[in-house]
Amino acid sequence: MTVRATFIVGLSTSVMLTLPLIAGSASAEQAPLGTPQLRQIEKQIDAAKQRGQVIELTIEAVVKESNALSERLVSMAARIQAREAKVTAGEEKLAQLDLEERALHDQLKRRRKTLGHLLAGLQRLEQDPPPALVVKPNDALAALRGAMLLGAIVPELKAEASQVSRALNKLIDLRATIIRERKSLETNITRLADERGEIEDLLVQKTALEARAREELNITKQRETVLSSKAKTIRQLMVDLEAKRLEAQRIAEEAEKARLAKLEEQQRIAEEKKKLVEERRIAALMRPKLKFSKAKGQLSYPVQGERVANFGNKNSDGSISKGLSLATRGNAQVISPTDGKVEFAGHFRTFGQLLIINAGEGYYLLLAGLGEITISAGEPVKAGEPVGTMGAKSALGGIGSRSGDSRPVLYVEFRRNDKSIDPRPWWAGNSNSKVRG
Repeated sequence: MTVRATFIVGLSTSVMLTLPLIAGSASAEQAPLGTPQLRQIEKQIDAAKQRGQVIELTIEAVVKESNALSERLVSMAARIQAREAKVTAGEEKLAQLDLEERALHDQLKRRRKTLGHLLAGLQRLEQDPPPALVVKPNDALAALRGAMLLGAIVPELKAEASQVSRALNKLIDLRATIIRERKSLETNITRLADERGEIEDLLVQKTALEARAREELNITKQRETVLSSKAKTIRQLMVDLEAKRLEAQRIAEEAEKARLAKLEEQQRIAEEKKKLVEERRIAALMRPKLKFSKAKGQLSYPVQGERVANFGNKNSDGSISKGLSLATRGNAQVISPTDGKVEFAGHFRTFGQLLIINAGEGYYLLLAGLGEITISAGEPVKAGEPVGTMGAKSALGGIGSRSGDSRPVLYVEFRRNDKSIDPRPWWAGNSNSKVRG
C-alpha cells in the first residue's frame, strides 16, 4: 500500500477506534463522565475527527496532483527519447557527410595528379611543337602525328576539367550541408538539456508532495496517541471509582459493559469491512489497465539504443543470454515499459544499479546497468514513466564492459515463475538492430 493509501486508512482507523472508548465511558459511567476534564478530552477527540476528515480531502487532492505529475513525467520522458533519437540521427548523418567529404578530397587529389601529368605533356609539346605542314611539306608525317596528339589531349583535358568542376561544386554544397547539420545538432542538444532540467524539476515536485503527505500523517498519529492515552487513563479512574459503589450498581455496570463490548465488536467489524473496501479501491486504482499477458506487441523499449544481444544469443564468455542488451548513448533516459510496482531499486552485485518491476500475473521485469535510479522500492509506476538514466559510459563490471563495448548497456530480462522468458513477443515494432522506442 502506498503512503497516500496508508495515510487515509490509518487516520480513519485511529479516529474510529478512539471514539467508541469515549462513547462507552459516557454510557457506563454517567455521573463521573460529566467532569470538565473528560469533556475537554471529548472535545479534543471530536476536533481530531474533524481534522481527519479535512486531511482525507487534502490527501485526495494530493493524489490527483501526483497523478497529474506522473502523466506529465510520462509525456516529458517520451519527448526526451524523441529528442535523443534526433540527436543520434544527426550524429550519424554528420559521420556519413564527413566520410563523403573525405572521399571527395581523395578524388580531387587523384585528379590533380592526372591533370599534372597532362599539363606537363602540354608544356613539353609547347617547347618542341610538331612542324607545320606549310613550313615543312616534306615532314607531313610529323605534322600529322602532332595534330592527332592535340586532338586526343584537348577533349580529355576538357572532360577532366568538367569532372573537377562538378566535384568542387559538390564539395562546396557538402560543406554547407555539414554546417547546417552541425547547427541543427547543437540546437537539439541544447533543447535536450533544457528538457532534462524540466523533468528533474517535476521529480522534485512529486517528491515534495509525498513528503508533505508523510508529515501530515506523522502529526495526526502523534496527536491521536496523546488523546487516546489521556482518555484511557481517566476512563480507568472512573472505572475504579465506580467499582466501590453498591453491588447492585456493579451488576448493572457489567451488563452495560457487555452491551458496549458487543457494540464495539460490531464497530470493529464494520471498520474492517470499510478498510477492506478502501484497500480494494486503492488496489483497483493501481491495477494495470491491461494485463501483462495480454500486452504482447504493445510495450515500448525502455531506452533508445542499439540491440547488441537478444534472448538466446551466446555471450562472449560462452554462456547463453537470458535477456535483451541495448547499447545507448551516455545519460540516456530510461522509462518503465509497463505498469507495475517497484520491488527492488538499488545496487546488486555485478548487475550494478538494478530495478525490478512487478508487472502482475507472476511477471517480473529486470532492468540492469543504469547509472541512476529515480524511483524507490514500493512505489507504483506507470508505463512510460521515467525511472532513471544511463551512465556516461559502460558501468564497471556491467554487461557493456564485459563485452568490450564502451557505451552504456541496459540489460532487460523478463521472468515468470523464477524462469527467464523471451521478451521479444512483447515489444512493439520490428526486431531491427536500431531501437527507436
